[in-house]
Amino acid sequence: MKEPTTSADGGAPNSPSATPAARPGSDGGAPGASNTRHAGFAGSAHDASGDSALANAGAGGPRSIRSGGGRRNRRLATIGWVLYLLSWVTPSLDGRQFGATAFVDSVRLASHLLGAGSILPGIAVTLGWLANFSVFPRLPCWVRVVASIAPWLAFAVVLAKVPARATFFLYFYPWASGLALIHAARCSSRKAAS
Repeated sequence: MKEPTTSADGGAPNSPSATPAARPGSDGGAPGASNTRHAGFAGSAHDASGDSALANAGAGGPRSIRSGGGRRNRRLATIGWVLYLLSWVTPSLDGRQFGATAFVDSVRLASHLLGAGSILPGIAVTLGWLANFSVFPRLPCWVRVVASIAPWLAFAVVLAKVPARATFFLYFYPWASGLALIHAARCSSRKAAS
């Protein structure tokens, strides 16, 4: 059996049979590979100071600097979807109407307004109704902003035309808030990706 030779300073063995981790200057990769980072790549994953977010990525590989924003966007979208879906079963203050029935009634109201010549209020209610479908396709951010504002315009028309207080329509608030959160999350994730 051959004895491993030691380095000139009496340190760890430097023979090929020694484990890579036991040899100074090795990162456990190729024999004799250096574990020091190259100073020529300051601020990169090869930064000797380790200041780079990518330098300490670990076994899972480098993470995006924006990965925290991705979690935040998913959380916002999830909260938005929960509110949006709850709005369909949320009752009105008197319990006689739910968000799902308001979805159908808003089409009737828009049709009535457009038929009676109230074009702008009819368009506002129609846009509010169409906002329900804006959560599914890929849309530019400006369309998502319009789809987030449209429910509030429709609500203003409803409050002007229907003799009820704003608190009566309990289902409106999770619906409009949910839509806005979904759209905000998607716009934010689109901006982070670009």
